[in-house]
Amino acid sequence: MKYRVIKCVIVAVLAFSACNDQTTKPSRLLTNGDPDRGKTALTNYGCVACHTIPGVRGSNSLTAPPLIGISQRSYLAGMLENTPDNLRSWIQHPR
Repeated sequence: MKYRVIKCVIVAVLAFSACNDQTTKPSRLLTNGDPDRGKTALTNYGCVACHTIPGVRGSNSLTAPPLIGISQRSYLAGMLENTPDNLRSWIQHPR
């Protein structure tokens, strides 16, 4: 169950970071994600308490970095190559 939650959050982050009219369809195909479920997961798991997340109501905190454009970043947290495995690891064990 924990793996499923982490997977949903990762898919949501990747899907939302690239969402606009021109990228929504390719992002959905790439991640097999559902933006509506992603919004719910990001809220339910408390991501919005610390991060600003585009398209997610109530996510305007400055405690942690904004998740805007995370799919275009070369590195996560300035030190990990931006790969799905590293993103999953970072969500599970942030440093």
